[in-house]
Amino acid sequence: MNTQKKTDTSECLVSKEVVEASDRLFREIDQAAACDPVLAAKMRAVEVEARANIGRAKARKSSGRIHTGPTHRPRCAGSVVAAAGKKSPVKL
Repeated sequence: MNTQKKTDTSECLVSKEVVEASDRLFREIDQAAACDPVLAAKMRAVEVEARANIGRAKARKSSGRIHTGPTHRPRCAGSVVAAAGKKSPVKL
């Protein structure tokens, strides 16, 4: 089994059976959420959070920022955040 990503767009990355199983699972989840108002509210909250995370990831990728840690921010020296989260003054 080849695990490398296919570059040809005409080839599927997953089998038809996997796609069908995924579709069945999503239909069952939708049916369960339709019957239970508490589950429906939780599903909506998860969807809103997922969409926000995807939006932030796309924005970060389009701006060229990949790393979001404090040492990867512009104009932030590593020594500034080195001492247990305490920031020391930086002279310019």
